[in-house]
Amino acid sequence: MTKNEFLEKLRAALGNDLSGAVIQDNVKYYKSYIEEEVSRGRSEEEVLEELGDPWVLAQTVIDSVAARSYAGEGQAEGYGYEPDKGFYGSYGEDGACPSSAGDKWRRLLLILVIISIVMVLFAALGGIMVFAGRFLIPLLIVVVLMRTFGNKRE
Repeated sequence: MTKNEFLEKLRAALGNDLSGAVIQDNVKYYKSYIEEEVSRGRSEEEVLEELGDPWVLAQTVIDSVAARSYAGEGQAEGYGYEPDKGFYGSYGEDGACPSSAGDKWRRLLLILVIISIVMVLFAALGGIMVFAGRFLIPLLIVVVLMRTFGNKRE
């Protein structure tokens, strides 16, 4: 994907929920960010990969605008990228975009939580099976034997 394709997808994704001024501010910001990183010697592909999917990035921007509006910090129409703070705050010490780094950690955390839940379920089922094996299976055998031999006495 090229810079222009990325910016067009971002513009389209933001266009569903934000005003024209906020969209322009954010597209302008990401355009200048990409150009700045490329001028520092990074490839355009590398920068775009760091930023991730423009639709996911747009959702992060939309959520941030909505959260600011909900918190009473301003109306959704007037908020977006803040030049004095960088990307809704600031970049990490390594210069990475917070949205892409945070998304990776959130995904990893989600995967770990799902694996933990599955492991707990298997452990619980294993405990039930051990209980059933020790008590219920011998009882079942006795019942089957009694029915088998009990019917012959009649």
